[in-house]
Amino acid sequence: MKNCRVHPTHWLISTQILKDYTEKSVIKVYDQITGELAEFKGLKGVKELFTGLFKDLHDTSGLAAPAIRVDPGSEGIAGSVFLVWRCPTSGFTHVTDTFLFDEDGKIAKQNIACIKAAKQ
Repeated sequence: MKNCRVHPTHWLISTQILKDYTEKSVIKVYDQITGELAEFKGLKGVKELFTGLFKDLHDTSGLAAPAIRVDPGSEGIAGSVFLVWRCPTSGFTHVTDTFLFDEDGKIAKQNIACIKAAKQ
């Protein structure tokens, strides 16, 4: 009989994270070390991004978010979130996320800039 247990990361992405995005969502990630700009589109792209991120976040004991600013938006203006975080125990020395929401409160665009230490 095949093992039907679901890995917690896959469960989290499938049941919690994806519900905040749509097929029109676009996530752009800029690596400040390599200069690479990656783009992830739709729910498939969101899943790909978070699957890789959770794999890279192997030690979250140093996870911190020193700045979180939420703008709920108003009358016809979509809300946004500005987030600065780090997790040096997993190699993320500095990460900045900006989330822009659509009229339904889903994440339409997410821009990420990160400094990640080279793998040892």
